[in-house]
Amino acid sequence: MAEMPPDYPRRLLCNGRAIDPEFSATEQLYFRIPPLQSDEDDLGEILPPAKIRSLPFSVNRGKFSRANDVLYGHSEFGMAMVHVQDIPKNLISETGVEFEFRVEHVPVEDNELDNYAHSEVRAFRDGQEVDHKKISNDVKLAFREIVSRRARILKNPGRLAEV
Repeated sequence: MAEMPPDYPRRLLCNGRAIDPEFSATEQLYFRIPPLQSDEDDLGEILPPAKIRSLPFSVNRGKFSRANDVLYGHSEFGMAMVHVQDIPKNLISETGVEFEFRVEHVPVEDNELDNYAHSEVRAFRDGQEVDHKKISNDVKLAFREIVSRRARILKNPGRLAEV
């Protein structure tokens, strides 16, 4: 493993720790909000659905990290938080296909930066994980709308510099 930067949070190092599959319903999940484009208004207190990344949706577990850990190396980003219970359990598409959503602990251990807290909200159909391309647009939009309504912005993103 490469040497981590001296200011890198030690709590995020994997150090051979096993995956922890158990999530409390009230566990906090932190995620980055992309920077504002030059034509976007400041967010205020409402997180627009368009600022929610696509599935699988990357988060840091509150059990193993602090909110600002998601900003390491991404100071122009904002950050938000939802609880595990805020993630919809399932959504049904307009064509009647049911998708389930689960938060899974997926630590990242690489030569750049470990992130033991890294987790993902993943979509499943009939018990099998589904690639985001196979999730209908209406379900993707509904997922983003629900998460955006339930999320709490902890830090608004900065604006991308004009090029």
